[in-house]
Amino acid sequence: MLTFGGGALGWSLVTVVLAAIHSETRGSARPLLQLQTIGLHGFAAGSCWCIGNLFNTLAVVAGGNAVVVPISHAASLVTSGAWGLFYYKEIHGQAAIGWGAAAAWTVVMVVLLALEKA
Repeated sequence: MLTFGGGALGWSLVTVVLAAIHSETRGSARPLLQLQTIGLHGFAAGSCWCIGNLFNTLAVVAGGNAVVVPISHAASLVTSGAWGLFYYKEIHGQAAIGWGAAAAWTVVMVVLLALEKA
């Protein structure tokens, strides 16, 4: 049985091989992995993702697919949008107000969905 980790490792290796073949056919230098630069940050990001995925799976077991999966996706969507709005400053003015209204609407709908299960 092929696991997610095995598939991710396999496709990562395929990507590295394809990048090497691409650079060889064009005569350019191969891309460097630069593990000293990204090693700790990549490990931390992967660990956070794994822990979040574990807790999401446990929440689905406890609360059911119909409620927990939409809540999880909505939380991810609102969190990612908030990072784009506040940290990266991707949108301004009327668009930011529109995003805030949409995020508030999403949060209200998530709360109503959670109350439906209770």
